Amino acid sequence: LEPLRITTWHMPENIAAKTVVVIGLGSEVNPRTLFRTAAAAIKQVCTREIGKIGLAGFPIDAGDRLAVNAVVVGALTGAVGQDLYREKKNLFAPGQIIVCCNQAV
Repeated sequence: LEPLRITTWHMPENIAAKTVVVIGLGSEVNPRTLFRTAAAAIKQVCTREIGKIGLAGFPIDAGDRLAVNAVVVGALTGAVGQDLYREKKNLFAPGQIIVCCNQAV
């Protein structure tokens, strides 16, 4: 997929998740693109309160703290975005974010 192009599947067969979001990362992988991609993916599903969100498929190693932080902070930013100071929220931060990496720490 091209960078930030989003495809959403609701209630996919043979997958335990209720919603799966596939988003294009592009060819250049760095903390900036990881941040933007995670933010866009989370923003797609955080229009209602969600208990747990898993992020997987990012080409990062668990030992790469900068890359992992970029994904986590991007996800949190995408979940609240400009709603942070609004009286009526359109986005909701998830209760838990799980980031799946290529290897354990």
